[in-house]
Amino acid sequence: MVTDEGENSAPYFADAYQNYCRSLGVIPDVVIVRVGAYCDYVEKQLKDKQVSVETFTFAGDYYSLPNLVPMLSRPSRLELLMEILDVALPVRDDK
Repeated sequence: MVTDEGENSAPYFADAYQNYCRSLGVIPDVVIVRVGAYCDYVEKQLKDKQVSVETFTFAGDYYSLPNLVPMLSRPSRLELLMEILDVALPVRDDK
């Protein structure tokens, strides 16, 4: 979720998240990318409900923001780690 975490009307994310989990029988992790003049309201609400949440503060320009999506859309940290480990290391040509 890309947000400044300032929720100003219902339904609030933490409540909607719990309804989503109950309705679909899943428990997805939440990734928050903070932008602009952000606060930590949504993160605190999720942690109070014991939801797995990771936060990143985005300080780049908005043209590079879409480049974060492939990294953040991995199903899990383990899958990202496995993808990184699958990349062959460079081999030095000792001639």
